[in-house]
Amino acid sequence: MSRRHHKTGYHMHRLVRRWFGQGFSASCRCKEMIRKMNDWGPQGCREHLDEIVAVMRAEARRRGWWLRLAARLPGAGRPMQAMVLLAIERSKA
Repeated sequence: MSRRHHKTGYHMHRLVRRWFGQGFSASCRCKEMIRKMNDWGPQGCREHLDEIVAVMRAEARRRGWWLRLAARLPGAGRPMQAMVLLAIERSKA
């Protein structure tokens, strides 16, 4: 496994694919955000958490998986934020 597979953006992409079956589309900003998250690393992703969540929310609404996310993380006040934080933790492991 190459080193890029241990980075935060990669883990975020894996979570989205696993939980929602969503990959890249021609019009999404996913690849751009994955690259940014990988470049930022775990600490940078924490610093840019609001930006990451905003992009995710927009994409979730556009693709219609927002409700599935809320159901996946019951009781989470900020399900998108929780998902990003999980990706950050996985990239540290």
